[in-house]
Amino acid sequence: MKRRPLSDASGAAAIEFALVAPIFLTVVVILLQAAIAFERWNAAQMVTGIAARCIAIAAPPCTTPVADPAADPGITYTVGLADRMGAGSISSEMVSIENSLQPDGIAYTFVTITVPVAMLGTTLPLRSTGAFPRR
Repeated sequence: MKRRPLSDASGAAAIEFALVAPIFLTVVVILLQAAIAFERWNAAQMVTGIAARCIAIAAPPCTTPVADPAADPGITYTVGLADRMGAGSISSEMVSIENSLQPDGIAYTFVTITVPVAMLGTTLPLRSTGAFPRR
């Protein structure tokens, strides 16, 4: 019995896989990178909230100079907290602390961390901000 070339299906699955696999793998890599970026942003968000509260209530860990008397103790505390909580390695240049009076008449302490995340061959800055009312 002679096979017809157009009805021969052997190898069709390999060709379909070769067509679909690059797209599928690209989507998987993008999803993994997005998950890692979200995890780092979430950790930074937790750090900013905790640091803003600590600085606003003037707790000793946030207001006591540690090693360098010229360094801001709040920034030093925030950098150490970010390292302990898995927000990635951040430096003091990535942290900003601001005290401001809002239109509602309440004074807040804002802590902002800008975390660089490598994604799709480029570095994206993810910014997280925490706020807490001052006493």
